[in-house]
Amino acid sequence: MAKLKLFSGMDLSGKSTIVNVINTAMPCKFQLNHNFLSQAINDIQKASQLKTWPSDDEWWPIVYKALTRDTTTLINTPILQDTLWGIKYLARLQAKFDTDYSNKLTKLKNIIQNYPNADSFYLTTSMDERLKRFSLRQKSGTQITASDKLILNQNRFLNTEKKYQDLILSLYPNTVVIDTTFNTPDETAKMIMTTNEFQNDI
Repeated sequence: MAKLKLFSGMDLSGKSTIVNVINTAMPCKFQLNHNFLSQAINDIQKASQLKTWPSDDEWWPIVYKALTRDTTTLINTPILQDTLWGIKYLARLQAKFDTDYSNKLTKLKNIIQNYPNADSFYLTTSMDERLKRFSLRQKSGTQITASDKLILNQNRFLNTEKKYQDLILSLYPNTVVIDTTFNTPDETAKMIMTTNEFQNDI
């Protein structure tokens, strides 16, 4: 199987928590990444931190360059990957736009097809559970990101999740889909670590 263990899912699915539980349970076994396989994240962050948001003519070359770099990264050590930004970004755009961005999104989809083989896990949960987790996150004082706030528009959230899951399944047809609604992070992590998909190539 693959050295890359990819965990995908919309915000508030419990994904990052479960990835961290697995990493703690298997110390020094994996390199832990978030959003990118490479340092391509630096290109995206630099652009997003400018005083004014880049125009389309400036932004898209940055995205294409960063993701071309990311999709051609060689994997030499086992990796626990919490999200691949390019796939999630494409899902968000597919849910938001249609013909206006068709050529750009087609090019982006063609680039992400080059991501390496992965043992893929897609985490989801019920909308009620997400709203509970969102409320707890607010009360705890944890920073609420724009991505988190998508939950406040449920139709758009569900449309984005469908696009996201469809993209993951098209890239990785053997993806294991896991509902985290009724299990604790420890229970979910233990179940994932005992699957054949996870155990192979460790």
